[in-house]
Amino acid sequence: LNNLLHAINGALIFWLLYRALGNRFVPFFVALFFLVHPLQTEAVTYVAGRGDPLNVFFMLLALLAFRKLYQSVARRRWLWYSLSLAFLALALLSRETAIIFPFLALVYALTFLERGPFWTSLKHVLVKTLPHFGLVLIYGILRLTVLNFENTLNFYSRANPYSESFLTRMYTFMGVLLGYAKLMVAPLGQHMERSVQVYQSPFHWQVMLPFAVIVGLIIAIIVSWRRNKRASMLFFAVGWFFVNLGPTSGITPINAVMYEHWLYLALVGPLTLALYGVHRLWLRWGSARMLRAAILVVLVAIAGVFSWLS
Repeated sequence: LNNLLHAINGALIFWLLYRALGNRFVPFFVALFFLVHPLQTEAVTYVAGRGDPLNVFFMLLALLAFRKLYQSVARRRWLWYSLSLAFLALALLSRETAIIFPFLALVYALTFLERGPFWTSLKHVLVKTLPHFGLVLIYGILRLTVLNFENTLNFYSRANPYSESFLTRMYTFMGVLLGYAKLMVAPLGQHMERSVQVYQSPFHWQVMLPFAVIVGLIIAIIVSWRRNKRASMLFFAVGWFFVNLGPTSGITPINAVMYEHWLYLALVGPLTLALYGVHRLWLRWGSARMLRAAILVVLVAIAGVFSWLS
């Protein structure tokens, strides 16, 4: 069942990107690498991990229904709203990290569905996602009150530097990002439980380097906005990645710092950006058959290595 859900999720990711980009190259290889990447092993092979592929399955269906809002006539929009909210409810009940869905919808719509200036588009999308934010808010209130069984939100029985300091959690998250980056590119030495160093000061290169990269990405996104007045593929990749990691980033203290299965859906962001760049090269080398063949050989080889590692 987990493998079936994972395969369907790959097909849904292909369809969402194909409808957005209009070419098959990027969606095909993004879906392929999503399916075979060794980082997905933890989310798919553990029975207890079913919440990951199951909640992603419902979130992707909710996003497909949300996309239909932009294509349907006014009298049919209630149907797509109803379906999108129903799938979101099922996603929340599968794994409550689905609270990120309204932000995922924002990122996807701003990049692929809206055609106006960025701030105008943002206001437009916020209006469309109000019902989704409302549903998430209702669930959040219930989870903090009547659904807070056995005080399950109290992850730490004793106070410690990590749980008590927001800045410490953010410094540590910067170091975790380095580990994630390594695993995405070279998924070697995978393990269920990891010892992660907790950083209580920003004056470590493991903290400063990721922070500098994030600042650089934000500047690049702002520059692209000013040039094109619209969200860019870089905005989609960065937004998709960090929205997915938001609930596990340390914004709220939870009883773990780093798990591979937390990258299950987040992986789509960096993959899309990387393969979008490869596709740009593919188009530029339109008359160079040998170079195009080399690109395909490299991509298939990487997919083969990832499959073998998985």
